[in-house]
Amino acid sequence: MIHDPTHLFEGEVSPGFARFAKMVSLVSHAPFISVPVFIALNLQAPDTSMFLLSTVICIITATVIPTAMVQYYSVKFDNDDGDIVRREDRFVPLLLGTASYLLGYILLALVGAPAVSTTLMLCYVIVTGVIIVISNYWKISIHATGPIGPVLALSYAYGPAMLALFVLLPVIMVSRYVLRKHTPAQLVCGAALGTVLTIAVFSIML
Repeated sequence: MIHDPTHLFEGEVSPGFARFAKMVSLVSHAPFISVPVFIALNLQAPDTSMFLLSTVICIITATVIPTAMVQYYSVKFDNDDGDIVRREDRFVPLLLGTASYLLGYILLALVGAPAVSTTLMLCYVIVTGVIIVISNYWKISIHATGPIGPVLALSYAYGPAMLALFVLLPVIMVSRYVLRKHTPAQLVCGAALGTVLTIAVFSIML
């Protein structure tokens, strides 16, 4: 039960549920989510060569580089679960991740990739940049922010039925909560931040 939305989970869960939460937490990292999403979005490319080029750019700049940065700094800061636990340790990996997303955005724009893919990459740049600023003061949830842009991008590309994927967001948020990674307030604010910024960027760019 949640007694205070600004505090970490203080209860206990079954070993099975704890394993489930860890699995959800692992696969819901934003760089992992981006792989199938960018593949789906790049299917809107006019030909196979553009699809392949756009997808390679997306996977390298939105998945490979950010994941490598997180893993490196997770080990560097003595975290054993692939997370960067301390808010103070987030700055450099997030900054490098933002730089990678920015490179991806520039490359996608230069090669003429599908507009929805290019716009989603720009969302990654802006959202991660804002998270850097917030993380100087508060540990807002990146996991809760991560699915927002991809789901909204898919709904823009393939219709509002894709919004049904938001059913996964509460599962991710509960998993992060019971693992004591975030407070409810940090999770809700992460989701709200992703929603507001993504809608703003898509409204301006497309």
